[in-house]
Amino acid sequence: MPTKVLIIEHCDSEAKNIERRLSILGFVVDGVYQSAKAALQSPRESHPDVILLDVDEEAASDLSSIRNRVERHWECPVVFTTTESAPSPQEPTSDSNYD
Repeated sequence: MPTKVLIIEHCDSEAKNIERRLSILGFVVDGVYQSAKAALQSPRESHPDVILLDVDEEAASDLSSIRNRVERHWECPVVFTTTESAPSPQEPTSDSNYD
């Protein structure tokens, strides 16, 4: 039986992209929501095996609380995702010692 994934992603185009990629890889998308709040307010019709939760700037300060509420609601693990680019690593300084 394929793994069922619930997507919580604030950007509609990114959610569709993630859904398409998961489908190609053989996963079943069990639902798509634009926010954790919307997902938590919906009837618990889906039964995902895992949840992909987008980390947006608005919710970044409350990630632990959001994760706990989402995990309790669906009783499955939550994986944080982001489409934001990470800053590039800094070049080592000349006084860095990696020996």
